[in-house]
Amino acid sequence: MPMPDFTRRRFLKTVAFGGLGISRFPVLTSPIGSKQHAQVWSEPAPTALCMWNDCSDFRGPLYDTGNIFDRCFADVIPSDCPHRWGINSYSWYEGVEYPLHAARFARFSGGPYLYGHENAGRYGIVRYIQGDVWGGTICGVTPPWYLPSPLLTHRKKLTLKIEILRDTNIGERPGSDRIMFAINVWFKSPELLKPLVMDLIFYLGEDDTYGSFEDQYAYHYQYFVGETPYYTWAPWTINLSRHIKRALAFFGIRYAKETLAIYQLEFLLEIVYARAAASIRNFSLTWTC
Repeated sequence: MPMPDFTRRRFLKTVAFGGLGISRFPVLTSPIGSKQHAQVWSEPAPTALCMWNDCSDFRGPLYDTGNIFDRCFADVIPSDCPHRWGINSYSWYEGVEYPLHAARFARFSGGPYLYGHENAGRYGIVRYIQGDVWGGTICGVTPPWYLPSPLLTHRKKLTLKIEILRDTNIGERPGSDRIMFAINVWFKSPELLKPLVMDLIFYLGEDDTYGSFEDQYAYHYQYFVGETPYYTWAPWTINLSRHIKRALAFFGIRYAKETLAIYQLEFLLEIVYARAAASIRNFSLTWTC
């Protein structure tokens, strides 16, 4: 995933937005004379939840890739679901893919696990992923994981849920290292020349910063949700619709709101001169339908 030069990062100013309710007011004839009464009929509230990604509980057999050294790696996990989560590790610099020094993916009794180690000063990425925003290939192969159909976001109440256990976060070069645990959501619109990506952050390394910015690759919206605790499972719920409104306003691209669609969802560890590991479970993107 393309990321910024640290020197160009800006701290995000968040803006809250409200919603509009819609009601219909049919006029009914009074049984007494010709007097009329207005009766309010509210739109029926949606009651069902639809899920964009599949297999939010990651159900399936145990697995362990073992240590993956000096590779750009892309595969899927064993699963009892119709569609599978992808596992992907690589590093990149100035738009070019490189191998990552070390990675590992496993399912233990507590939930899916991911680990990465970057030692060359590039952006290392280790992630569980569904969808594809770029098209083409990753690590030289067509993405083998589940690619849901793009989901239009307009007039949908979208929610993200995940449970995270932070396992390891070790920077190895103070002043140059970086660690970030985040959910990334990627969007595209025919009215935009490049994607919009959200980094919804649950951990940053010591002295690491964040902020929304635009570069040649994408609109990058970054928001610190909160620090997930060390070695304790923590549940998180995020109002994604609210962040979409804020992102569109921040970048001045509200004109794309009716055609903006979700293309990719992932939980990732981003590392530079660092080691990091986490476990996740119950990861879903839903809307009221």
